[in-house]
Amino acid sequence: MAFPSAAMLALRGAVSVPLAQPAYYAPDINRLVMPVDNNRGYILLGVLLAITVLCILVAPLSLSLVQSARQSESAIKRLTALELAQGKLEEVTSYKYEDIGPSGRENFHAPFGSFDFVVRVTEDSAAKGIKMITVTVYYPDLTADVEKTVSVTGALAKRYRF
Repeated sequence: MAFPSAAMLALRGAVSVPLAQPAYYAPDINRLVMPVDNNRGYILLGVLLAITVLCILVAPLSLSLVQSARQSESAIKRLTALELAQGKLEEVTSYKYEDIGPSGRENFHAPFGSFDFVVRVTEDSAAKGIKMITVTVYYPDLTADVEKTVSVTGALAKRYRF
């Protein structure tokens, strides 16, 4: 069985086939060499949009991380001041009862040079022979640019020998 030719189909009206190209017809060279892409600007727009969304999401996270680091540093300084105050109280209570007295503001030795302390001593008027010792430590708080304090109080009784 032979297939009908294009000319035969054209005669029957099934297919319209041009029989010859005109002499002036030339294909569009630009379309053959470089196809037209109307989506070229959308890639750059998508990248810029993604960067903008990323910046909007990361900015609050970075601010919260900075705030968290500052609060952590403040807590570490407070804990250090408390430990220094307790250590100084232990040191003062190890002295003889007669040698314990108040002191002015002094610096701790390195590496705690930014911490200062004051020792206050008062005798309890209700009970003779008991000294109340208060150690106050001053330390800088960089988050609020103020000087903060921590105080620890202890008591020492005079020992009587019979």
